[in-house]
Amino acid sequence: MLDRTLIIFITKKKDKGVALLLTMFILIALASMSIAMLSIIQTSSKNTVRAHRSVVTYQAAEFGIETGRVSLVEEFSIKF
Repeated sequence: MLDRTLIIFITKKKDKGVALLLTMFILIALASMSIAMLSIIQTSSKNTVRAHRSVVTYQAAEFGIETGRVSLVEEFSIKF
């Protein structure tokens, strides 16, 4: 009976060790995925800012060209 109790105790100790090891592995995996997701989100955010700046720059250039065209049309239409 003592041998059987000892075997059960040792087996439970091993199970606890495996559970701890498995828990640590899952925790490390989740932490790694979180860091990877953070990196992906930061890169996406930077790309979005670049795209927005590009659109704003294009619109500003278009506005400048249109303003210049209107000014030239008004200047030449007044003279003639």
